[in-house]
Amino acid sequence: MRVLVNALHSKSGGGFTYLSNIVPLLANDPELELHLVLHANQLSQYEGLADFARLHIFRFGESMSRTFLWEQFVLPLVARIVEADVVYSPANYGPLLAPHSILLARNSLSVVKKEARPAKIAYWAAVAFMTLVSMCVARRVVAVSNYTVSSLTRWPFGWLKSKITVINHGINPEFHPGNGERGDTLLAVGDIYIQKNYHTLLEAFCRLLERHPDLTLTIAGKPLDAEYAADLYATVAQRGLGDKVTFLGHVQPSELCRLYQSCRVFIFPSTVETFGNPLVEALACGTPTACSNRTAMPEIAGDAVEYFDPEDVDSMCRAVQVLLTDEARRAELSERAVRRTADFSWVRCAERLSGIFKELAP
Repeated sequence: MRVLVNALHSKSGGGFTYLSNIVPLLANDPELELHLVLHANQLSQYEGLADFARLHIFRFGESMSRTFLWEQFVLPLVARIVEADVVYSPANYGPLLAPHSILLARNSLSVVKKEARPAKIAYWAAVAFMTLVSMCVARRVVAVSNYTVSSLTRWPFGWLKSKITVINHGINPEFHPGNGERGDTLLAVGDIYIQKNYHTLLEAFCRLLERHPDLTLTIAGKPLDAEYAADLYATVAQRGLGDKVTFLGHVQPSELCRLYQSCRVFIFPSTVETFGNPLVEALACGTPTACSNRTAMPEIAGDAVEYFDPEDVDSMCRAVQVLLTDEARRAELSERAVRRTADFSWVRCAERLSGIFKELAP
């Protein structure tokens, strides 16, 4: 059966991580023939998947409105030309006219509650509208966590639960515990958006420096919200933290693994997450982790992290302070972290997803 994967919204972060792991595993199924739809600007990211799927590369204006129109009216035609049995969109919304549509719900609409900028509020309102319409039209919806299901099926959309299946993301085997010593670096990983809550992390870091002057902070992730990123850079400059805080931008998985293995504490300060790939990557590396207690984080991390209220600077400082000073607690959480990630498998994820494709095949 032919599966057309709509990768137009998987440009970075969790979306790219998902497809780069899941496509090679799906390709192992001899009953599936995979086709991947990309914009030309994504080719450098995805060209390594050409051995596992046929790549269909298109060029069109990348504005939100043009991408929307292309996805809604041209992509369904592409699906019919390649005679796709299933169209899979690993995004909250997809082409409404595509045959046998399946969605991957991986973005929480609660992000809009953290926004005060009119343009961003309008963007998330549009995403929310398209998400709900797409879920109503889709044959099946895959959710990355139970939190995702609960956040998307509030009244009056509770009836949508019947078409949703929860399939957690996996963890790449290249993330594993290291043997080296851990330095004095606090690490945060995730593309730079307002919901990642790096502004609160910077405030907490300033307070932690008063007790631990040798600490440094490294943030790895693309500055996808340019306005928010500029505010963070300005804060670093105003606080005189230029020699203490490093923004790495995008980092390859192999380098990320080294960062997880060598940092003193990993901090995951997000206010909104549906899963949190960096969180499970850090846990797989046995990294002592301080984590937000909101949305999907407790579901994913279980008892393997030190929790804090992400909007309370004092709470964040206390959690990190425990991990900086209590060696026994660090060792305990490190062991729990590695055990916890045994629950997350890309192989199981691919097997379950393949089963859903075959259920819908005409």
